[in-house]
Amino acid sequence: MAARLSRRVAWQAPLVIALLVPWGCSGEESVAQAPAPDGGVDAGVEPAWSLELEADVGPGDEETVCRYFVVPDGGLAVARFQHTLSDRTHHLLLFPAYLTPEQIPVEGIIHDCEGDSPDKLVAPGILYGGQPGGASVAFPEGSSMKLPGGAVVLMEQHVVNTGVDAVHARAQLDLFAAAAGATREAGMLHFYDWAIYVPPRASGRAEMQCEIPTDIELSFGHGHMHQRGTRFEAWIVEPDGRERDLLETNDWDSETRSFSPSVHIPAGARVRFACDYENTEDRAYYQGLSAVENEMCSLTLGYAGDDGKRLPQPYEWCGSPASGVVGAGGFGCQSIEQCISAAWAQGLAAFGPALQSCWNQGCELAPVTYRDLAVCRATHCEAACDVPPGLAGVVALAGTSLGCLECVAANCPEQQQACAAQPDCD
Repeated sequence: MAARLSRRVAWQAPLVIALLVPWGCSGEESVAQAPAPDGGVDAGVEPAWSLELEADVGPGDEETVCRYFVVPDGGLAVARFQHTLSDRTHHLLLFPAYLTPEQIPVEGIIHDCEGDSPDKLVAPGILYGGQPGGASVAFPEGSSMKLPGGAVVLMEQHVVNTGVDAVHARAQLDLFAAAAGATREAGMLHFYDWAIYVPPRASGRAEMQCEIPTDIELSFGHGHMHQRGTRFEAWIVEPDGRERDLLETNDWDSETRSFSPSVHIPAGARVRFACDYENTEDRAYYQGLSAVENEMCSLTLGYAGDDGKRLPQPYEWCGSPASGVVGAGGFGCQSIEQCISAAWAQGLAAFGPALQSCWNQGCELAPVTYRDLAVCRATHCEAACDVPPGLAGVVALAGTSLGCLECVAANCPEQQQACAAQPDCD
């Protein structure tokens, strides 16, 4: 705990950024071999379903390709995933989609997946996430992820070609069926920190805490950063406040790993994770999809509940009331709001990055306190406070009219008092 506190205090000190090194020594394709299966699944079992993506990516280019697939008739109960990713692949993701097979907008590979995002229509959370190289990872013993027959999924591959030659990138994902008697339902936790701010020529930090409502068991996972990331750590905060380590790496492009033995998390615990960054450039960096132009901080974990049931969806993506962004700066609750109001006045184009900065620079728990007030104000006083549309749940800017002040005082007294009681910190 002392090391984490010391890093929090020193987050603004300038540091030297590690140079981005190309993945591999040439432009030739090199597919990493997955390790032997674990988790009690027989090595000789053939996959129940195999998905593939291929794309040619030019030198110096970054591309996110994707493709829709339809789950075979009869559905699948998935006990294990195995992925193999070619050199220069940054990540692999499998999303559930809000589509029927007849609604799939594009057949075959989509080469500008993010540009086609209005058609992606993916649900919150993920079905699987894999990092560079290869991995064979299984859900906890006696559990499986249920995929209904005819459901549409979207497989996405992010390729960053930092080399001088074109590459033929390939991703393969094999899904293995569970044996009879796997009665527990497994799922994926995908915790994504949207509020990242790395100042020019300085270090930065992004952190989240995510509430776990019932006893669960973790069997595999990884952290995720982009090229300015210098350290990722995840740890468990027990209900009594004690801490224990979960994941730790200094590699911004680390592999997916299995937990052996599996990791038990009790009800009422919190999973916390943090990313440290170093920036020697004259521009700031914020959260975004590009591994070159933006940063990320996320944690992906395969789990099964001890009671055999999956967690409610908001808990799978860190969206519960006690979950959220942990601040890395000195703004109290009211200062976060003042910062956001000033950012809104600059215009919509600059608002997104500025919003991340305001939120990230809060005192440790100030972002959650401010969020609670903003959500209450948006829920109960949207008209009275003239809340800008589309911002509820992230920020609901304070109105200054008498009607707004009276509405907030009447409907959100606890949240208002909590915000006023949280001053700026050092």
